[in-house]
Amino acid sequence: MKIKVEWQFDIEQDEKTQEMLGLSEGDIDVVLNDPERLEGYKRDVAMLFDVPQQVDLADFFEDPRSVSSEQITDALSDEYGWLVADWREI
Repeated sequence: MKIKVEWQFDIEQDEKTQEMLGLSEGDIDVVLNDPERLEGYKRDVAMLFDVPQQVDLADFFEDPRSVSSEQITDALSDEYGWLVADWREI
């Protein structure tokens, strides 16, 4: 079972990541208000920190359909070091 993960990147507060991506405070406001740019930012941050946006749950669980949502989000957060905002099956 493969899923698309939406990580909870702290766009507004993480100054280090903003600096690494060359974003100013004004850029952040633009990104937050433009869904297309926000998606691009999330892709960039995921690549920067080597965090996958798609995950095969078979790598974590013998039977992914038998585990709860909480178990999935906990396993992903533990493995990659970021909180999971949401995920959906693809």
